[in-house]
Amino acid sequence: PLDVAAAEFLLATAYSLEGADLDAATDHLEATERALDEAIAQGQADPGRVAQVRFERGSLAAQRGDLPTAVARYREALALADASADETVRPHRVLARNNLAFHLHLLHPGDPEAQALAEAGLALAHSLGLLSLTPYLYSTLGEIKLAQGDLDAAERSFNQGLAEAERVAMPERIAGLTANLGLVAQARGDNTM
Repeated sequence: PLDVAAAEFLLATAYSLEGADLDAATDHLEATERALDEAIAQGQADPGRVAQVRFERGSLAAQRGDLPTAVARYREALALADASADETVRPHRVLARNNLAFHLHLLHPGDPEAQALAEAGLALAHSLGLLSLTPYLYSTLGEIKLAQGDLDAAERSFNQGLAEAERVAMPERIAGLTANLGLVAQARGDNTM
């Protein structure tokens, strides 16, 4: 069952990242969850492994523009990941906090829980040694600060995230954080960046 779950999850994430067939991604996530349920029943897997599935379900909901469902799925992923002792689930403890914070921010701008979750995720990433995840958290914190009009704090977060993204060679985050620094410059009336 674990091999089936791994294969189905790989297919689901490929369809999700490609964005071309979200229904196929959903079908493969459902197959992943069934295989994981079987593995868990047989004592082959920790229930926390389902956190990865719930996280991807949150991402699919977000891609469909269904932010309330995305937030609910990220909350489920966070609860499962935090309750798990499985080492493979550790990154999802951080990622679920980040994505929950970001989507809460989108759904309810100014929600203090969003900032608290992002800050907690950043502290957790540092404590677990998952520094390659910090660019996401710095980006989220920067976007929250930008929306609050705190341009200095937003710039600091984006610059910290950019430095980390460059350190671990994450081209997608480098581009995103650079674009966010452009938004800070634009908010200051500087169109030369």
